[in-house]
Amino acid sequence: DVFVCLSDHEGFCVPLLEAMHHNLPIVAFAATAVPETLAGGGLCLPDKAPAAVAHAVSRVLTEDALRAHLVRAGAERVRDFDLTRTGAIFTSAVTSTIGVAA
Repeated sequence: DVFVCLSDHEGFCVPLLEAMHHNLPIVAFAATAVPETLAGGGLCLPDKAPAAVAHAVSRVLTEDALRAHLVRAGAERVRDFDLTRTGAIFTSAVTSTIGVAA
């Protein structure tokens, strides 16, 4: 399996995190915040030419080392968004902004 995202208009793109959480390798069009969201956890394509997309998907499905690398990198990236971690970052930002401990 491989998760393919070719959207032109994605902000944060939560489905990428969902795919990483489920250990799916990702092939995505490098639009808006997609490269930042993936942070190396997927193949980012500079365009959506069908031949380029097909080639990328084929590589992910046939190159075991590439697929394993993408799954591993995705699993590491999705941990960056753990609720405990993001909650602490948010609380710290609010506390420093308003100057009151939560």
